[in-house]
Amino acid sequence: MSVFLVSVLMNLYIRFTGLTTRITIFGEERLPEPPFVYVFWHSRLALLSYSHRKRGVKVLLSTSRDGEIIWKIIKSLGFSCIRGTASKPGQARRAAVEMLGSLKKGDVVAITPDGPKGPPGVVKKGVPYLARKSGCPIVPISWDTARKKIMKSWDRLVLPLPFSKAAVAVGSPYYVPEDADEEKEALKIKHLIEEQDERASRLLRQI
Repeated sequence: MSVFLVSVLMNLYIRFTGLTTRITIFGEERLPEPPFVYVFWHSRLALLSYSHRKRGVKVLLSTSRDGEIIWKIIKSLGFSCIRGTASKPGQARRAAVEMLGSLKKGDVVAITPDGPKGPPGVVKKGVPYLARKSGCPIVPISWDTARKKIMKSWDRLVLPLPFSKAAVAVGSPYYVPEDADEEKEALKIKHLIEEQDERASRLLRQI
């Protein structure tokens, strides 16, 4: 199936699911003033692309076919993007420079730290590097929904199903120390995201 057709169908699906799902966002009062960096697992892209639409968030996406599909899906939802792939040093450097520039201008940036190809649930060291160099906080975010399908993709993509309820959990901002060890900070950020995974599941039971 072509990139265009997949993106059109997925865009329609996300809009329909979002419209028919009662989405409750918890913790937005914790958000700092921009600029800051949202971090969440690649598997959690679907619902967040609806719940955080039209907020001017700039998303880091790979230059792969999957990245192109995601870009075509989310651009009509009010997102902008930065393209780059960690496995290609030249692209990775350009993307890092562009993200630092965006944060300097006061933008909100979103990163899936285990993307674009995994391993799933592993934070790459580029994320704490970006936070350390920019001085901007990281905000972990996740969600859960009462009705979902877990796909057989590398990231175990979580696809929300229509006519349901969903809880989005926003964590407290976290500042990476200037003299931080990036490997240790990557593990810390992993735990912060996992805390929001668990929190979203707990909050779902309350709505």
